[in-house]
Amino acid sequence: MSLRKSFKLWRILESQQQDIISSHADEDVLRYALQQFPRLKRVTVTPAAHVYLFEPLYETPMIRSLQYGFVYPILRGWPDPGDLGNAWADPEPWTGNNASEEEKNRWRGFRIVTRVLAQEKHGVSELIFDNGQLTTGLPLMAFDQETEEYKDFCQIIKRPGFHKLQLSLIFGQGFREDWNIFPNGHLRNALAGAHDIEYFSFHNDFFEAWMNYDDEAEDFVSLFEIFPINHWAKLTHFGLCRMQVKQDDLISLLANLPLTLRSVEPRFLYFIHEQGHYRGLLEDIRDKLDWGGRSVDTRIMIHVKMSFCL
Repeated sequence: MSLRKSFKLWRILESQQQDIISSHADEDVLRYALQQFPRLKRVTVTPAAHVYLFEPLYETPMIRSLQYGFVYPILRGWPDPGDLGNAWADPEPWTGNNASEEEKNRWRGFRIVTRVLAQEKHGVSELIFDNGQLTTGLPLMAFDQETEEYKDFCQIIKRPGFHKLQLSLIFGQGFREDWNIFPNGHLRNALAGAHDIEYFSFHNDFFEAWMNYDDEAEDFVSLFEIFPINHWAKLTHFGLCRMQVKQDDLISLLANLPLTLRSVEPRFLYFIHEQGHYRGLLEDIRDKLDWGGRSVDTRIMIHVKMSFCL
């Protein structure tokens, strides 16, 4: 397909998308789909369905319908520094006088999905907020206790049988100021309601946000203040990606995970200066945790990913 034809088709698709958004047809279709697919188990929200040209992360019906050779710009559904000339994507407040619907609608899909899943009858037991390994995610401020999105989120994950959650958050350059949302307990209280959770994975952009500074966040927050592991008696998988940690704190958390645990995934973690590293983490897992003595069928798999500076 020529560039001229691609551009013409792109303009048509863009116009159709705006019509769908203005008419709220996307929300109506989701409600209808939940009725038509009563056995639907998983809902995924992502800004990266297309990822790269001709290499989509999710081959949705819409993407599959695109004509061969169609060249189009890859836009992200959520703010991403790569789309902002490497300027950092700073979320704005979701509550108070400075909150705006325009800002919130940058995460339109998240708002629609949480609202619909909280209101409708369905069998969805897995909710995935997948950033597609981009430096973006849901705004931390959306999980303030006063927001409707927070209330809807709580309603969804506390349903009996809800067992899988992948949560991707974005701090932005204001991560120092936003850090206090963890100690206020709102996110932890929400997660504590997921009594049947078996798979939990937590992603954020702290590693990239920190790279814009020369030191760590001023206030370290213990993982115990964020993750209510004492409420997760059925947990089989725990994943942590791009988080600021202390080695001793992480080891203590792992030691207190339930016996149902079968896999952990520490990926691209940032260890506070002189407070640990990956080698020490693995040595402590070997020496301090009684995982090696487990029977073969109950042993824990460890998936580690890290960055190297050359």
